[in-house]
Amino acid sequence: MERVVPPEGATICGEFIKGGTLVGMNSWVVHRNRDLYGQDCDEWNPNRWLCESDKRRKMENALLTVSPNFPTQQVDICWSLFLLLLLAKINADNGALTPA
Repeated sequence: MERVVPPEGATICGEFIKGGTLVGMNSWVVHRNRDLYGQDCDEWNPNRWLCESDKRRKMENALLTVSPNFPTQQVDICWSLFLLLLLAKINADNGALTPA
């Protein structure tokens, strides 16, 4: 992901970068920040997003995705799908495979 340093310049990781310079970062590296995402950041763990709002906001702000709410949206989708499948199973007893 590339960005242009603002005209006044910026200090990044202790180094001053002059304005107008093109800088980039690797999203894989950013998303492996153990201080932010936890020691299990290399593992799929959707429960990491079920934390206090301040920590979740920091994680969301550091995400490089198509949507800033992507992780919590995925949890919502998973719960919705779970409930839909549960209702379909319940209705399967009477022969219907439709949600209630």
